[in-house]
Amino acid sequence: MTKEEKLKRIVADPLLWIKYFCVIVDKEGCKVPFEPTYHQKLLSKNFGKFNLVAKSRQLGVTSFALAYSLYLTHTEPDTVCMIMSYSLDTVDIVFKKLKAMYDDLNPAVKIKDVANNRKELILKNRSRIICCVCGSKQAARGSTLRYVHLTEVAFMDDDKLKNQLVAIEAALRPDGQMVLESTSNGMNMWYELWMKAVNHESQYIPFFFSWLDDKHLFSRDYKENSEIYKNRNGRYLTADDLDEEELVLYHKMNGENNPLALMKLMWRRMKISNIGLEKFRQEYPSNAMESFVVSGNNIFDLELIQSRLNFVDDTPKLELLKKLPPIFRKWKNSITIWKYPEKGKKFYGGVDTGEGIGSDNSVISIVDEDGFQCFEFANNKIKPYEFAELVREVGLYYNTCLLVIEKLSAGHTVVDKLYDSGNRYINLYKYKQYDSKGKMRKKPGFETSSKSRPIIINRFVELFEKIEVCINSKGLLNEMKSFQMDNNGKVQAVSGAKDDRVLAFCMALEGIASGIYYI
Repeated sequence: MTKEEKLKRIVADPLLWIKYFCVIVDKEGCKVPFEPTYHQKLLSKNFGKFNLVAKSRQLGVTSFALAYSLYLTHTEPDTVCMIMSYSLDTVDIVFKKLKAMYDDLNPAVKIKDVANNRKELILKNRSRIICCVCGSKQAARGSTLRYVHLTEVAFMDDDKLKNQLVAIEAALRPDGQMVLESTSNGMNMWYELWMKAVNHESQYIPFFFSWLDDKHLFSRDYKENSEIYKNRNGRYLTADDLDEEELVLYHKMNGENNPLALMKLMWRRMKISNIGLEKFRQEYPSNAMESFVVSGNNIFDLELIQSRLNFVDDTPKLELLKKLPPIFRKWKNSITIWKYPEKGKKFYGGVDTGEGIGSDNSVISIVDEDGFQCFEFANNKIKPYEFAELVREVGLYYNTCLLVIEKLSAGHTVVDKLYDSGNRYINLYKYKQYDSKGKMRKKPGFETSSKSRPIIINRFVELFEKIEVCINSKGLLNEMKSFQMDNNGKVQAVSGAKDDRVLAFCMALEGIASGIYYI
């Protein structure tokens, strides 16, 4: 390969350009060549137009954004990149890093600057990099943006962020890219953005970067904390010393074949001793949902939820497709089965119906008489009339189980179709209601009211905390994490989160508690 061919290849690949031409200050304070990390490579190779990165602290995502901005502005004339943070102080820090990286850029590719102040770097080829605060009136105005990176989004003001995203998206070039990255800061707009991305309800591609995957960035810190741990405890940590949660992390890191795993767990123990477990999970999560820590008003015990999340497997199990009802195949991507029906066994189904327009999910949750979750369906695109057909088939498949169907909104459609006299589902939960003459009537479905809602929710909380139910759905457990009591005393999902799975499971438990079974 000639020198010209090699240079052409480097210029065409941002990772190679950054590696050969950029310098960075490492954690020991030394200037070293910028060697992209595992997470930086993963992001670069999987860029979409809109990207969300939930992460552990100090994984170098912002540093990569600066290097990538230098790459774009040095290889594309008239290119505008923007780095945005939540405060003037953090913007100042980011801009100083940018200036240092630009100053140390390899002279072979470095383009002379014509302005290098007021949080803006302008190059002779008319390309520029802007560093600004979220909410800046002039940010994104009059610019056509090639690349935008918002850092620590969870710490930005929600209202300012909403307005800023509208302005930035309008200013983004057709080939533009946008990255929002942050550690977590409770259940705010960052959480809402993340959940929409995960549920495929927005254009954003979700990435999660964990400290578990890191092999180099904290290596010195791992070694130092391992020695501190040894001095305090008289020996290093071994696999036999690990608690339940640590064992899960150990296996995730392939600990049996990874000498670094135990060192990282010793580092984790030392960090927790300093900042506490809850703060550690927020700053150094092993999964995205673990980081969204809210204390004080959660209805369900977060520790119990996390403990269960460490072990659940919600991989869809439809290996017996030929023996399942045909409609199951149509919706197979929304169905998870953990237990198939057994002859003579009683099952109970909770049903919560959405409108089928891409917002709330329509959910079916089946449990057996012992409280074991056997089946879950969740989809926000299925129309109520289609959902009614599926509910019937699921109920029949699980030994004509007792179906408890919430009647609010579109739930009326499902109840009416299953109670149709021409094709009536014979094991449908009914509630009691007295008419004006004092005569008691039974009506199909479950009617949620200010009286019945707290009862079914509190029953779920009690059975979960007494470990009398077995939840197998990660989706349900994650909804339980964001199920809270607001300032008005109402129990519901936080803004941006869903609670359809929670309510469907409550309905299934109501079926068990009622003692009703019509067959």
